[in-house]
Amino acid sequence: MLTRPSTPTHPQVSGEEEVPEGAVALITPDAPDVLSHVSVRARNMRVLFATCYNPDTMAQLKVRLRVCVCVCVCVHLLVCV
Repeated sequence: MLTRPSTPTHPQVSGEEEVPEGAVALITPDAPDVLSHVSVRARNMRVLFATCYNPDTMAQLKVRLRVCVCVCVCVHLLVCV
């Protein structure tokens, strides 16, 4: 359980994971099926579940651990940090 609203990043997602309580977004370089357990759970919990294919952006997110990060979905369905 996360103690405050958080956006965890995960290097690998199989699809069977649980969404951590307190997460407002999950970001991963993997692209699990939209009907996987974690995808459905995130959708039902109204948690943003995004795939980031850009390794530089993922590295930026990892550097910002414990810092407030604004994540939004842009017009072209791109995740902006």
